[in-house]
Amino acid sequence: MFTIEYQITHNKIQYGKDHLSAFLNIEVNEIDAVINELDKIDYELDELLWKTENNEYYYEYYERLPDKTVVSESIIKHIEMNVPFLDRQINRLNKH
Repeated sequence: MFTIEYQITHNKIQYGKDHLSAFLNIEVNEIDAVINELDKIDYELDELLWKTENNEYYYEYYERLPDKTVVSESIIKHIEMNVPFLDRQINRLNKH
């Protein structure tokens, strides 16, 4: 179920996947894929918020690497912007 709210009138309308599929002219399975990706983003945002609140950045995983050239740009960006590492990034660092 999806809820759409008009910004001007604040009226809300609820749609099912089939209605949304017809309205957007895309397949229902594509809607499922979008929902799945949005769920992943939401989970990662929760993870970042928790780690920031608890002052857990996990940069020590990066510091332990003997060869830092193997690290992806996203990991470097997290350090530069003072954003905690995601669990998936920590797992990648552990493989090195």
